[in-house]
Amino acid sequence: MNRRSLIFFFAILPIAAAGKPNFSGTWKMNPAKSDFGKMPIPAKLERVIQHAEPKLAVQSVTASPQGELRSVSIYTTDDRESVNTVRGVQIKSVVSWVGPTLVVRSTRQVQGVEIGAIEHWSLSPDGKVLTVINKITSPQGVIEATTVMDRQ
Repeated sequence: MNRRSLIFFFAILPIAAAGKPNFSGTWKMNPAKSDFGKMPIPAKLERVIQHAEPKLAVQSVTASPQGELRSVSIYTTDDRESVNTVRGVQIKSVVSWVGPTLVVRSTRQVQGVEIGAIEHWSLSPDGKVLTVINKITSPQGVIEATTVMDRQ
């Protein structure tokens, strides 16, 4: 690599790093702005996210008529598989960056049926709104949902 190439590489490195937002914070679902499609909207959805690239830890609390679910998921954002267990179900995920968007690809087996999910996480320019677009695939079809969360 010649000197000019090295200078260019080190000049754009901070720009590339700046393109990856940090999702750390406490987030609460905004039900008025969220769209769960055919699925019932949760009574509550809150997340506490700790993000120190490439590590990502997500503590979630979801409430529905069936009760409250608390879970913790640990990921890396570098295309390595992470395995988490929620309600006794093993979830395998691969998390990667597509520009400033974090993409979480997950699969799980529920009663012998594979369910896949692809989530696209993005932050508003001011960092106060987290939008998660989720596409869930099962033998019954595809369900899409958009969760809009406000920073607390």
